[in-house]
Amino acid sequence: MMLPRLKARSEALLRSALPWMVPTHFRDQAVRQLHDGLLPLSLGPQRWLSRQLWCDYRVLIPLQQPVVGRQVCLFAMYDRDGIVDDYVLCYLSKIQAAGMLCVLVATRPFASKSELKKAAPFCAAIIERENIGLDFGSWRTALLIYPELYHCQTLLFANDSVYGPMRDLGGITRKMLAAPCDFWGITESFEVYPHYQSYFLGFKRSALDSQAFIRFQQRIALLADKRKIIDGYEVGLVAALRRGGLWGQALVPGHCVAGPQQNPTLHRWRETLAAGSPFLKVQLLRENPHQQQLSDWPAVVASYGYDPALIERHLRRFR
Repeated sequence: MMLPRLKARSEALLRSALPWMVPTHFRDQAVRQLHDGLLPLSLGPQRWLSRQLWCDYRVLIPLQQPVVGRQVCLFAMYDRDGIVDDYVLCYLSKIQAAGMLCVLVATRPFASKSELKKAAPFCAAIIERENIGLDFGSWRTALLIYPELYHCQTLLFANDSVYGPMRDLGGITRKMLAAPCDFWGITESFEVYPHYQSYFLGFKRSALDSQAFIRFQQRIALLADKRKIIDGYEVGLVAALRRGGLWGQALVPGHCVAGPQQNPTLHRWRETLAAGSPFLKVQLLRENPHQQQLSDWPAVVASYGYDPALIERHLRRFR
């Protein structure tokens, strides 16, 4: 029993140390070459070394479209059953309708080929990866595999933790592209420390060209601790980019809807929607951590033109 445990601990220690021992540029290049079979190693050692340097992943649909001059959305998805839920399909279709290329990164294997086929029409690329590091790990994996994404017109980070969009997504991105900022989010939260919530973030060319953004991405590690990910990456992103001279903005600023130490999507969900947010948090309806009055949520989302049946079907799967 001791030998397997020692081996597992040694591998965990090596895995946590290797990314810091190897410069990011060389690590990313090595991981890509290992996955492409360009290094003189057999398949077993290739996958083992790649997993130590980053994480195990598979490109199910490769990115073949040019990204220069395009808006590209990196969409992080996790479904415990490996299903592409109807509300996610609706979201992906709206991303496509807004003129964006979508790179989907799933951290759970697709339950069947039919599930993959459901998402494929809306995605320029689909990646399946090991479930570690949450959404920032997924977005970083896409950038590792396709470094050309740094050269797109606008890069967007999104995930499946929200229902929507309940407004025209293209109109929102056009509005924020015209705003005097380098990066932006949908909502600003005062929980922990003022920050833009990571369920939807946008980065313009001025941000993508900056060393502050590149350095921030390069230092992302595949952490297992959710609190550390939130504090270091979601909350830490705004501070890191502002230190680099970049300016951020929220579609719905925190002072408009949220009080001190409040998360507007959980404490003031009606006000946040009314102020222009197109999204409703999944956590709000599944957990309601702050005991909000939710009895009228179907009527509220329907008033914004969103089908509440999409939400109801998803919620039934987890009851």
